[in-house]
Amino acid sequence: MKNRQLLINAALVIGVLIIMITTGCKKNNNISGDQEPGKETNPVVKLPDSTLFVGTGTMDSTIIYLLNAATGTLVTKYNYPRDAQSTWCVPLVGNGFLYSVEENKINALNINTGAVIWTDSIKSRYSFPPVLHNDTFYGVFTNAPGLNCVVYGLDATKQSNTFLWQYQLSDYYKSINYYNGIIYISGSNLTALDAKTGALKWTLNGPYSLSSLNNGIIISGNTFIDANTGTQVGVVSPSLVVSNNSQTTSIVYATKSIFFTRVTKFMTPLTYSQLNAYDVSTGSLKWNINGGGGYLGSDTLKTVYQIWNNQPILKTTLSLSAGKYGSVKTVNYSELDMDTGQLKWSYTAGFGGQDFTVNNTLYSYGTFTLNLAAGIPASSSIVAADLYTGRQKWTKNNLYVPNGGSVAVCLLAGGRGYSVYMQ
Repeated sequence: MKNRQLLINAALVIGVLIIMITTGCKKNNNISGDQEPGKETNPVVKLPDSTLFVGTGTMDSTIIYLLNAATGTLVTKYNYPRDAQSTWCVPLVGNGFLYSVEENKINALNINTGAVIWTDSIKSRYSFPPVLHNDTFYGVFTNAPGLNCVVYGLDATKQSNTFLWQYQLSDYYKSINYYNGIIYISGSNLTALDAKTGALKWTLNGPYSLSSLNNGIIISGNTFIDANTGTQVGVVSPSLVVSNNSQTTSIVYATKSIFFTRVTKFMTPLTYSQLNAYDVSTGSLKWNINGGGGYLGSDTLKTVYQIWNNQPILKTTLSLSAGKYGSVKTVNYSELDMDTGQLKWSYTAGFGGQDFTVNNTLYSYGTFTLNLAAGIPASSSIVAADLYTGRQKWTKNNLYVPNGGSVAVCLLAGGRGYSVYMQ
């Protein structure tokens, strides 16, 4: 009888243990991806075929909006609590995660619930967001503005206790880019590192802008640099690249067959600009167009910033007066005929700053702040335009941006992520 009671008691204990273990497993599953920030559970979101993730953030709060990329309609949003160490949020998509890249950390999120799966520290204060290429983040961290930055590679597929590699950079830091297995860091010099090992490949003296990195070519002054080797592959006549008190001329974009220069003439109180297209092999002028004039301080300069469908796409930023609230910057895009310079279409996207092209659609976005002290909040603008016609597909305005914040955008389409920070 006594043995029988012991068996019953043992069975009861085992049953309780099974319930506890089962319950514990369910909680672990929630922590690993099914738990919404600030709540116990969160329904799984069915993402559209193409989804825009719009990140806004300051130390007040962080929000990631999910928009249907075909229509611009809101699908849902993920909210995250205050973090005094983060003043911006850049969403990126890859490796099965939605990443919230912030000033001092990277959160890997469940893409369908927004739950935080793991967090890595990157200490990127006083720096810019890292770039993501496939399974690796590449960035720079420093604890103070100025010199002695550290370039790093970081595994993007899992939580990491250390970087894949680090490289000490005795230079100030302006921007970082990935191209063809090489990491480029621009400052007072241009440094090229092996993306797999962080080993130095080459360095060039003098300031370089990585915005000119295109088709394996880097432009500096009147010189074309091979982006793989760092060697000079061409020189433009010095007469085409000048700078003085009344005029500046610089190369703004180049391919292997054509390069573009922008001439700016300073004639107080107005400025005038001209865009010229030259044949690379002969140096002969193909065509030029006038960029118009504007008051000094207003950026009215047309610049080629990408070639789409073998045609140059221009980007023009206009500064417009907003009365006592200062100025407002609006962005205009236009397409030219490569052979003649004839205008094919023009489209004003509203206020913006950054943009990228996916599947023949241009996505442009930015934040517009009038006067926070007067109680006028920051406002965001996101537009999608058809690059074949230059016509607007949709626009999304007035997503909430915390005080002093900005917007950043990435796109998930066909299982692939796109962003200015995904290279």
